[in-house]
Amino acid sequence: MTTTHTPDAPVHGLPCPGCGTTVTVTTIQRDVLHELAWGASTHQITEYLDARGIHSALPPTIKSRGAAEVDAIQRTLNASGCNDAVDIACRLRILVPPKGLRLPPKGIPEGLLRTAALIARGMDHAAVAHQLGLKEKSVSGHMARLRALLGAANTPHAIYSLHALDQLPAHHPCPCRYPFSAHRSQDKR
Repeated sequence: MTTTHTPDAPVHGLPCPGCGTTVTVTTIQRDVLHELAWGASTHQITEYLDARGIHSALPPTIKSRGAAEVDAIQRTLNASGCNDAVDIACRLRILVPPKGLRLPPKGIPEGLLRTAALIARGMDHAAVAHQLGLKEKSVSGHMARLRALLGAANTPHAIYSLHALDQLPAHHPCPCRYPFSAHRSQDKR
């Protein structure tokens, strides 16, 4: 069976309860977000696009097509990185995490969840370390331990898994809630 991709087909997220804004992405952007959430690298996303004959509407750049698509998605979602983009896409239900994932037998330690929640919101390791009173190396260790516990390929995949397990605290992803806040750096866009 052949899947037809319609690049212009809109995929609407949930409306913001504060301002009513609805974020819209294309079906291709949703597919790229899905690949990103399952741990794909930008190189693998380029291969995914090529294998499906999906041609980018983005201008050619030095970056790979996959990296260019991920950058465009981050701008659309007002995300400060891949972790933030996956988190926002899950919260807005642009991505729906899989059902049936099980928590590790001993659960996930609270410290790892606190660290992951801040990483998911787009904070870098230095900012998380400062906020939690940890060393930056400890934040890296927390995330490595979390990825191992969840069997995640990378951090966006771990965040997607945490959404599937309903382990991330609720926060409002709309830019009306976090305009130009400390964890969303403008110079990354």
